[in-house]
Amino acid sequence: MSRILGHASITTTANVYGHLTERMLRQSAERTDVILARKASSA
Repeated sequence: MSRILGHASITTTANVYGHLTERMLRQSAERTDVILARKASSA
């Protein structure tokens, strides 16, 4: 995951995203799906 996000180490990734709960991550993914679906349908 660190490499995908462009972080030099896993420590950076953990410091930035470690506080996120499973619920927060799920909500973020659902919102991203909605945004991408809108863009795909308008293209």
